Amino acid sequence: IARRADVSRATVYHQFGSKTGLLAAVLKDFEGRAGLASLAELVATAPTERLVRDVVTAGCRYWATDPPLARAVLAFAATDAAAGDLLAGHDAGRLRLLSQVVDRLVADGRLDGGCPPERALDVLWLLTGFAAYDELARGRELPTDAVAALLADLAEQRIRPG
Repeated sequence: IARRADVSRATVYHQFGSKTGLLAAVLKDFEGRAGLASLAELVATAPTERLVRDVVTAGCRYWATDPPLARAVLAFAATDAAAGDLLAGHDAGRLRLLSQVVDRLVADGRLDGGCPPERALDVLWLLTGFAAYDELARGRELPTDAVAALLADLAEQRIRPG
């Protein structure tokens, strides 16, 4: 990073404090570019009859912002404990947002009787994660809209919001 920015390593450490500080700045930048704030607003305000589809679609667009960066961050977090802890905090935020989705579906009577809230949360967790997006976008070379449609169909079929 220092070499690409044409600065010394000391400058990078002075600015960010550590590799984890740099990663936190990278994640903050990614979240801004990916529209995390609008995703959180969508979770709170979208009509419940479209909530699952809208959230899955927005999640795919979020990941489509910079897939190579997402892959690099996940790889780094798998090998660096501090980075893993930082990423776990971001995962906890995603879990909170998805819990709000499920809570809204429950409150509006939109969960199928065969899909209890915990199962709905698990389905959304799986289908809104980077791995699901990347397997289809990169592995099957599907465009983001096609990935979003497939994952949203799967989520709606399992959760069956009425």
